[in-house]
Amino acid sequence: MDSASSGHTIFARSTLLEEGMRPREITQAVRDGTIVRVRRDRYALPGVHDDIRAAVRIGGRRACLSTLAARGVFVFDATRVHVHVDRSASRLRGPRAEDRRLATSDRREFSLHWRPLDQPCGTFDCDVSIIDALAQSIRCQAPRMALATLDSAVHLGLVDEPDLRRVFALVPERFRALMALIDGRAESGPETLLRLIVRSLGLSYEVQPRLAEGGRGDLLVAESLLIEVDSRAHHEGWSHAVSDRTRDLRAASRGLTTLRPLYQHVVYEPGLVAAAITGLIGEVRTTPAHRAGTSRAAR
Repeated sequence: MDSASSGHTIFARSTLLEEGMRPREITQAVRDGTIVRVRRDRYALPGVHDDIRAAVRIGGRRACLSTLAARGVFVFDATRVHVHVDRSASRLRGPRAEDRRLATSDRREFSLHWRPLDQPCGTFDCDVSIIDALAQSIRCQAPRMALATLDSAVHLGLVDEPDLRRVFALVPERFRALMALIDGRAESGPETLLRLIVRSLGLSYEVQPRLAEGGRGDLLVAESLLIEVDSRAHHEGWSHAVSDRTRDLRAASRGLTTLRPLYQHVVYEPGLVAAAITGLIGEVRTTPAHRAGTSRAAR
């Protein structure tokens, strides 16, 4: 079964026949679990991702936030499977049973995209292109979340500036102001959201400042407030807590105040984070060192 072993995720019955399998052998392979029948004339390996299986069974391909999340890009909510279907597509089926038409109730779990793609997919492509997925994600998320997704894609090296110009050519003009705000130095989605909070306050800031004790911080605000976002994915366990607090103490010894909002604060309570930053900056600016204009990040 060369088509399967060569890395193709979805393959056609006709391809299997061309490679020498007989109809009864295909049937037996499905019964044995060697291959999976996803949809009429569409087969996959047993380990195919559930999102891909559902998208193909519906009659499309994985798209938007689902495609990006699978590539490690930050997205706000990947619980729903995003599926692109051709405008001419017919016979859309339920995600779990191909003998049932796609029902309205299925829309709670799936988000369908119908707009034509910038980079058309082949018959057996399981995902839209990164360009198309990013364009779709701008429409599907709040602007600040869309910017976090774009920052993440740039940081991971998945797109460059010409790619971004193509992305923004695919979306309405009202979204194009986001392009000037993209900063691929952000190492996580919450860092982007934090940057937007600080920017909204009109404060000066430095992204990924180099620290005297080694490594980099998330954001240095007004040369005196170091902000580190405690992400659920990267700050778990006692050893991380000890390392973080040790760095905070060393920063404090150089006159830096450290603020560590949690992921949920930055995402769901940006007003609270903004108030904390404003309060701390006001306090720091009353100190003699700050009045003297001393920068302490890498001192």
